[in-house]
Amino acid sequence: MEPDRRAIGITVVLVVLLVPLAVAMWWFRLRREDRVQAAANERNGSVMLKVLAAAEEEFRNGDRDGNGVEDYWTQDVLGLARFSGRTSRPGPLISADIAAADAARPGATPRYGYYLRALDGVGRTGFAFCAYPADFPRSGKWTFVINEKKQLYRVDTGGLPIRRWAPDSTWVVLD
Repeated sequence: MEPDRRAIGITVVLVVLLVPLAVAMWWFRLRREDRVQAAANERNGSVMLKVLAAAEEEFRNGDRDGNGVEDYWTQDVLGLARFSGRTSRPGPLISADIAAADAARPGATPRYGYYLRALDGVGRTGFAFCAYPADFPRSGKWTFVINEKKQLYRVDTGGLPIRRWAPDSTWVVLD
């Protein structure tokens, strides 16, 4: 009994057409999931900056460093986790997991796919922090910056951190 050549031909055609189609559908689904995750990371990266801005207000208003001056903490992100107990809000100003995302320290661990960094060039009368993707563009496309006025900016740096407070025309104000 000889196999039906027509049935074999139809089977080969179906395999040749359906396997690439299935692979393409799987690939596009993965890409969509990556885009959804990156968008969630971007939202969380900007929220972490708002947490840092709130911590800075508490630092300044509560004189957390005890120097008798209403100033901001401008050295690093991690430092905000070290101050505690001086005012009605006891405990560290930021959580350990946010502090661990401080890219200025060795062994930093990204939080929600983003690193955090304090920016230079603001002095003690202001502050600026950036959140940038740990794995550009997979973990996010945008770099976000917040300052003491609680202005939130978005800029495409190609995944590179911003090191100095110097907004320009490429920075889009979000808030």
